[in-house]
This record gives sequence, structure tokens and C-alpha cells, in this order.
Amino acid sequence: MPRVSSLAIFALALCALLAGCSGGRSSSDHFERAGRLLGKGQYSAARNEINAGIKAHPSDPDAYVTSMALYMASKRYTDACIIGEALIKRDKSGKLHYKLPKLVKADIFSQLGFCYSNIPDIKRAEHSYESALTLDPNNPQYLNGLGWLYADNDIKLQKALELTQCAVELAPKDGSIVDSYGWSQYKLGMYDAAVLTLKRAVELLPDNGELRYHLGAAYAAHGCRNEALVEVRKALLLDHSLTKANKLLKKLQ
Repeated sequence: MPRVSSLAIFALALCALLAGCSGGRSSSDHFERAGRLLGKGQYSAARNEINAGIKAHPSDPDAYVTSMALYMASKRYTDACIIGEALIKRDKSGKLHYKLPKLVKADIFSQLGFCYSNIPDIKRAEHSYESALTLDPNNPQYLNGLGWLYADNDIKLQKALELTQCAVELAPKDGSIVDSYGWSQYKLGMYDAAVLTLKRAVELLPDNGELRYHLGAAYAAHGCRNEALVEVRKALLLDHSLTKANKLLKKLQ
């Protein structure tokens, strides 16, 4: 399971929001208002504030990074993609105050991958994650993001297994990454291995409902009905919105 965001992009966003950065106070005010409006579900008004903040400083990378982070935090993934693509385009054409550092650019591509996968636009998500990996090929979060994309959409499953296995080797104590590896094993019908891997993921992140559901699904496929029921019920206690867990529970009962 991919994380919503790595620390790099939100560190930049926090800098822009709290200090104004190179965008100046007027731009920061727009983003602060946008954040409040997004929290209230007033998306049109928030978009106007974000657009005004960018328009005030169109060559400032911080304005785009902050805008993208605000949209992602509100699960406005299409809007986040539009902003992220605009930032990449301006960087490529040399229309920013400074050239984006390589690792920051890689992180932005990774965020685009996450956002496109949630729209969903699988092709663009794949391209974005591949672009991130071109810039930072041994980043476990990027390997995990692309591997999860393949596994969760039942495409290129062997590649998903390879990518997530590499990610686990680089970050063996990251529960989200271990979960992606186990989910790849599950999708390939490797149920014995999937149960063991997903148990480890749940040990690392015991309060994550989606991970509990994945373990329950693996138990069910492995023929362990009682264990599956326990995990699926725990998953739904942690997250009532897990529709797949609800379906599996009905099937098991």
C-alpha cells in the first residue's frame, strides 16, 4: 500500500504555508484561506484562492508545491495532478525562479503517480512512478508505489512482486511496503507466503484497517476461515468504509 506522500513535498509545503517563502505574504494568505475552505468542503472558492496564489507568483515552485499538497490532503486528486503537471512543465521550460532539485522533482513525480492512481488513470500513474524511479532508482517508496499500482490493478503481477520485494529489502520495517509485497504475493496465488508477509505487515501497522483486510483476504484464500473472519472484522472496526472488506465478511459468514 503506498503512502499518501513522502516528507519532502510536505516539508516544502509547510515552508511555503508558514513562512511565505519566496512567494511572499500575499501568496501565503491565499493558501491559508484555501486550506480553510477545503476543510469546509468549499472547493470552488478554495480553487479560486489557490489559483490566485499561483498567479501572484507564477515562477515560484513553492506556490505549486503548496497547492498540490493542499489538494492531496483534501483528496482532490485531479486538481493536484493539474498543479503538479504545471510545475513539471514550467521546470522543464526554465520558467521557475530556480531549477527543481533532482530529488524534489522525483518526489513530485511520485505524488503525481499516487494522484493519478486514485483518479484512476493507470497509464499516467505508471509513467509518473517510472519518471520518479528514473531520477531516484533505489527509493523504496517509489518502487512500492509502482509495484502497488500493478498489484492492486491486476496488471504486470510478476513485475509488481519484483518491485515490492526490492522495496522491502530497502525498507524492511515499513509496514506499508511489506503490505504491498504481501498483496503482490496474494495476487499471484502465493497464499502461504502472502499470509506470512501480511502478518508481518500487520505487526508493523496493527491499527491500519486496509492491511487487516489484506491479511483477512489472504487467510480466506488459504482456507483459514476463522482467522479471516477475525481480521476482516478488525479491519471494519478500524475503517467502516472498506467496501471490499464488507463484501468479504458477507461471503465468509
